Amino acid sequence: MDEKDNFTPYAVVSKAVEWFKKPGYFDMKTVAEKPGNELYGSEGTVLGASDAYRHIVGSALYARKFGDFIAKSLGDYNEWKFSEQDRNVYKEESDMDRINNAIGLDIAKKAKTEEDVYRLAKEAIEKKKAFYYDNITANRKRIETDRKKAGMLN
Repeated sequence: MDEKDNFTPYAVVSKAVEWFKKPGYFDMKTVAEKPGNELYGSEGTVLGASDAYRHIVGSALYARKFGDFIAKSLGDYNEWKFSEQDRNVYKEESDMDRINNAIGLDIAKKAKTEEDVYRLAKEAIEKKKAFYYDNITANRKRIETDRKKAGMLN
């Protein structure tokens, strides 16, 4: 970042987004979502095991590529970018994402290879270290949240 840039989370994330668009960088959602859905199913992609896996893997991969500070900033920004009303409506999802992002940052410190990231993320899910619901509960909770949001808009 240039010295004239503000050193705020938003400025840091904006710079990271610029880096992200350069050839050779990756889209965390695409990279982490496919194996998560293969392991845990595409049901529960919000609040379920595949969602937790995606956040853990994505956070760990970002940390390995950009460092902890940028990875944490990207994860926090993703949860912060919504309106205050949406942050309240989707608080449980956001809290879950933050917990799983933190697990990913931890994994990045332990992982020697990218394969280790995927293995350790799977272990976090299987050993119930990650925060998630079974797919049926996850889908029910998401429907309830979406209904609450729709009720606020009407």
